[in-house]
Amino acid sequence: MAFVTGAARGQGRQFALALAREGADVAVLDLDAQIKTVDYELPEGSDLDKVAAEIEQLDRRSLAIAGNVTKEEDISRAVDTIIERFGHIDIVVPNAGIVSYGQVWELDEKTFDQMIDVNLKGTWLTCKYVAPHMIERKKGKIVCISSIYGVHSAPLVSHYSASKHGVLGLVRSMAIELGEYNINVNAICPTAIDTPMMNNQATFDRMAGGKAGGTRDHANKEFEKRQLLPDIGYLPDDACVGSLLFLASEDSKYVTGIPIPVDAGFLTS
Repeated sequence: MAFVTGAARGQGRQFALALAREGADVAVLDLDAQIKTVDYELPEGSDLDKVAAEIEQLDRRSLAIAGNVTKEEDISRAVDTIIERFGHIDIVVPNAGIVSYGQVWELDEKTFDQMIDVNLKGTWLTCKYVAPHMIERKKGKIVCISSIYGVHSAPLVSHYSASKHGVLGLVRSMAIELGEYNINVNAICPTAIDTPMMNNQATFDRMAGGKAGGTRDHANKEFEKRQLLPDIGYLPDDACVGSLLFLASEDSKYVTGIPIPVDAGFLTS
């Protein structure tokens, strides 16, 4: 049984479907609302229902849960519902995340707090409520989603980078705390992925030096400058699936506490 947050589209959807293809039943959670501090449209509840239906078309059981990863009561309720319905959780992927842009001195408190709440607090809350069930069974796989900006950083994303650095700190600490219970905790650090979070005008403008009128071509070229593999800008939205399946499987039984970059060489350049 797997639990994926931020699963209504993009990477989260790909993770959920990949786990289902490998034989897992999958519970999916996402926010059925907009967040005012981001400049792109977030998914709706109907998008999450479609993912659940796609999982069931793969002959696996699914459960769609509308919830906010920043709200403790939502995550507690979601985990209780999953345990009641399926009996256990073997794999958890705290994937929900947002991005926005601004110089550190321009960011307002609400924008900064929202970034930390979704990307870092949401990851912590998801793990907080799943971990006791894994501890009881003495097995589990936790795969968190950080970013190349959880290792590196760039202009206009200080709050995003701080949140993703925090995810890696959380991963390392959880790996230490949960290792004795045979629970692996790892992270994936993607470069730019072709999802609505990155494929939008605000991101294009940031890649054009923070000026209005940026294009997808600007964004692709900026990442191509740093990535070692040829002719790669944004990676496809299923680019991290292979790493996820490795970290969620018994093949990674001796791997814990590490970030795996899926970055076309970005962090090496």
